Formats: sequence, structure tokens, C-alpha cells
Amino acid sequence: MSDIYGRRQLLCVAWVLFSAFSAGCGLSKSMASLSCSRWRHLNSGQLEMDLLDQRLSPWDAIRKVDLLGNVLILCATTLMVFALQEAGAFAYTWNSPVIVLTLSIAGLSSVMFITWEVFLGIKRITKVEPILPLRLITHRVYMGTLVCTLFTGFTYLSLLIIIPERFQIVNAENALWSGIHLLPMLGATAFGSFLAGALSSKRNNTSITLIASLCLQLIGTGLLSTLSNVTTEIKAQYGYQVILGLGIGLSLGAATILVSLQARHVDLAVAQGAIAQARVFGGAVGIAICSIILNTKIEDQLAGAMDPDEIEALHRSPTNTSYLPQEQQQLVRRVYASAFTSDMILMIGVCAAGIICSLLTFERRPPPMPSAPGQTSKDEMASRGQSSETELDELVDVRPS
Repeated sequence: MSDIYGRRQLLCVAWVLFSAFSAGCGLSKSMASLSCSRWRHLNSGQLEMDLLDQRLSPWDAIRKVDLLGNVLILCATTLMVFALQEAGAFAYTWNSPVIVLTLSIAGLSSVMFITWEVFLGIKRITKVEPILPLRLITHRVYMGTLVCTLFTGFTYLSLLIIIPERFQIVNAENALWSGIHLLPMLGATAFGSFLAGALSSKRNNTSITLIASLCLQLIGTGLLSTLSNVTTEIKAQYGYQVILGLGIGLSLGAATILVSLQARHVDLAVAQGAIAQARVFGGAVGIAICSIILNTKIEDQLAGAMDPDEIEALHRSPTNTSYLPQEQQQLVRRVYASAFTSDMILMIGVCAAGIICSLLTFERRPPPMPSAPGQTSKDEMASRGQSSETELDELVDVRPS
């Protein structure tokens, strides 16, 4: 939308929404209000990723907005995550009309979104600017980066939740120290993001960096899967977190640089925005699936040992076990440790799929890095996103402005 309304206006709107819904998160008194504020908090933050500036009349600006595309992608992502979270928390059964309907609408919206974006890309006479241009959809390197970012978000944001939960439930730590135990991964992630830029400061090594980052994520998740029971020594986990965090940071940094080199200047805002949204959407799906795994294990393994009300309380808040007898607390710890191992096995598969997708970004002659910050030569601009190796230009005709 910053391509249409200008980055200054969108940045101001983004900060207002971000601040308002951040306050909403802090003032929430129920999980429902917290979830609503959190989603708007994340979506408003994505507006800050759009960086192009144009000045249009209000009517021309409205005509350029891809309203249908925005509605379809919002329905597809929001309803899918809602269905996974609600069914996974046993608020509804999987065959209930609410879940079936939301999943059906989400799937239909996804198909309609892709169809609509392809239609806009093929149609020559239209003023609507697609939120995901066809030339990006058919760009091998870009789509490989997009899927890798989605998988990285799946792993990263899920671990931000389940690692502190494991410390709280399995190791009986309080909430503060559970968060502190996460610092090795967070610090390594920050360092990895910096390192990704340093590795491509003179030569475009973004593809190789991305491939290596997914390999590190695979190693890290594999090591974390060895924390299989409540008696496992946890000190080695900090080293595992560093490996995993380094891979995540390298992936996020390399993806950002890679997209800026591959996307055409006119597509830069939507390309970076889609990358940011893929990271958040992947994380939302990952958190929902991890909740499904945990609640399924609670239902299967604790049904005969605890009252239905106690099991229902665990579905709502698995960290609240202090009121339970010692024997039941130990049982809950074992169940959560088992669920954590299952989560990590799932993420091993996700990281393996990410490695395969990262191979799609490899090029023998990648676009060169800009010679100086903010300065791009004509040759470099011509090479961005226009390589016959990576983009099917012959299938997409650019509409006249």
C-alpha cells in the first residue's frame, strides 16, 4: 500500500496501530482480547516493511488498491490459524461446523487469491496493483526464499513459546527465569542476522548463506529433540539453542538481502512485505500445531489419571500446575516432555523441507551486490530479478503504466 499512498503516511498509520494494539495487549484481561490485540499488533507492524513513495489523487489511489486480494489473503490466513488454534485447544471438535466451515473458507480463499493475482498479472488493462505480482510468483529464487522464510518463522516463533514453557512445566522454573533461559537463542539470532550481512558485504553469498542457515536449523532441532524426558540434563540445551539461533538469524538476514537484490525496484515493497508476512504466518501456524500436539497428548495420556475439569484447565493454561498434587505434576511434566520431543521431530521435518526449498535459490551467476549503500549502477539494476535463470519473463507481460 505504500506504493500507492506513500511510505510516510503508511509509516505513521503503522506506528499508531502498533502503539494502540500494543497497549491493548498490555491491558488485556482475557485470552480472547489478548489474541485479538496480538494479531492486529503483528499486522500493523508489517506496514513498516513497505518502502516506496508515490503521490496520487485519492480516487486514483483507491482504484489501485488490491482490495479483493487483501480480503482473500486475510480470510485465508486468519481463518486457517483460528481453526487450528480452536480445534487444537479442544474448544471445538475437528468435525464441528465451525471448524469445517472456517477451514473450507480458508482453503477456498487461498485458491481464489492465487487465481486473482494470476488474473491481474495476465490482464493488460487494469489499474489495480496486485499485492503479489505474477512476476514474483513465477520467480524461482524469490519463491524459494519466501517458502524458506515461512519455514523459518514456523520454527523460530514456535520455539519462542515452547522452550520457556518447557522450563516452566518440566523444570519448574518461574516465568522470568524461563524467559532468561531463552537468551542464548535470541542472542545467536541477532548475531546471525548481522553475520548474514557481513558474509555478503562484497560478494553476493546470500543463497549459500540461506542454504547453510537451514542446515544449522536442522542440526539445532535435531539436538533439541534429545531432551526427551524430565531427567535430561538441560545445560547442553544452551549450546543447542546457539546453533539453532545462529541458523535462524542467518536465514532472516540472508532472505532480506536476497529479496532486495532479486526483486525489481517496482516490486520491492510488496516483495519485502510478503516475506515479513510469511514469517509471521509460519510462526502462527507452528504455534497452533504445537498446541494441537500438546493438547492431544494431554487428552490421550491424562484422561484416566485426572478429572475432566483439571484436564480442561490444562488445555487453557498448561503452565498452571501448582495446584495439582505432586504425583500429577510429575505426570504432567512427562507428558509435556513427550510433547516437546514430538514438536522437535516435526520441526526436523520442517527444516529438512526448508533445505530442499533453499536449493531453489542457488544461482551460478547471482546479481552483484550494490557498489555502495544507497547507490546502484545501471548494470546492477538491470540484473535484479531479470535473469533468465530465475524469472519466467516470457510468461508475464508488464502492464503499461
